[in-house]
Amino acid sequence: MTNSTAKSCFLGFLLLMTGGMLAVYGESLSLEFTLSMTVSCEGYADQTLKFITRDGALVGMDSRYDEGGALPPGMVDPSNLPIGGLFSYIHPATSELDDDYKLTDARPLAYKVCWTFSIRIPDGKTGELNWNTDGLHLGWKVTLAGDAEMDMRDEETLSPPTDGTHTFTLTAEMVGVRVSKFGEFKQIHPGWNLLSPVLSTHNEPENDRYRVYGLADGALQRVNEYVIGRAYWVYNPGETLVDWRVTVYEYEGGERPREPGWNFIGVKGEVSLAEETAWTWDSDADRGGFRIIDKGTENLVEGVGYWVYKPAAR
Repeated sequence: MTNSTAKSCFLGFLLLMTGGMLAVYGESLSLEFTLSMTVSCEGYADQTLKFITRDGALVGMDSRYDEGGALPPGMVDPSNLPIGGLFSYIHPATSELDDDYKLTDARPLAYKVCWTFSIRIPDGKTGELNWNTDGLHLGWKVTLAGDAEMDMRDEETLSPPTDGTHTFTLTAEMVGVRVSKFGEFKQIHPGWNLLSPVLSTHNEPENDRYRVYGLADGALQRVNEYVIGRAYWVYNPGETLVDWRVTVYEYEGGERPREPGWNFIGVKGEVSLAEETAWTWDSDADRGGFRIIDKGTENLVEGVGYWVYKPAAR
C-alpha cells in the first residue's frame, strides 16, 4: 500500500469514527446541570425523569422546578411504589423524607450532587433506561450506580435484568469551570489546518475570519466557540501564513481526562506519549496529509491539534 493510499484510508476511517464518537470534547458547559432519562417498558407509556441544578433551588419540594403528583388511591404498596404498572420516581432518600414523588427534581448549584431514583417493572416484563450522551455536559463526570457503577458517557442504555423494583443513584460531579479568556490560533497555513487554540496576551479578538470545525454533539460541525485543549479544523482561504486572535474558553479547576478510544484534542505545554498513539495533519505536505507522531523522538506540542488513540485499560 502506498503512503497516499494509507493516508486516504486513515482519513476515511477517522471521519467514519467521528460520527459515532461520544461528545466528550463538545462545546457546552454551564454551571447548571440538566439530564433527562427515559424509562420504558413494553405495553406502557414511556416516562421521563429529569435531574437538574438551578440557582436558588431547594433540596426538598420546590414548586418552581420540581414536577410530580399524587398517585391514585389503591395504587401504592407499603414501599410507596405502585402495584402492577410501570412507574418511576425520584426517591426522597437524597432529598427530604416528606417529599412527594417527583418526575423532575431540582437541586441547588453544587460541584457534586446526587439523586436516588426507583423504577418498578411489572411481573414478567422487561424495562429499559435511556439517555443521550450528547446531553451530558462537558466538565461534568456523570455516573449511575445500581448493581454496579457505570460512566454514563460510555453507554446510552441500561436494561435491568429482572422485573420488580430497582433503585439507582445518579451522581454528577463538576471537573472544570469554563472561563472566557483571550486566545489565538497560530501558524494557520493556506488551506486546511489541524490546530488547537492557545492563550494570548492580545486583548482584542478579531471577527470570525475563518471557517472552523470542531467536535460537537458527537460529530464534526462548524463551531464558533473555541476551547483550550480541544482540536479544530481551521480553513485559511488565503495564500499566506497567519495568526488569528479569538475569544477562547478554558476549564479551570480540572479537565476531563482522555477517554479510551479516539480523542480529538490539543495540549497545554508539551506532552509525551506512552501507550497512546497520535496523528496530526501536516499542512506543509503536498496538499496536506496525516502523519503519525513518532513517540521515540516527538512530543505533542501546544497549538497543534491531534487525534489521539488511547487503548482500553487491561
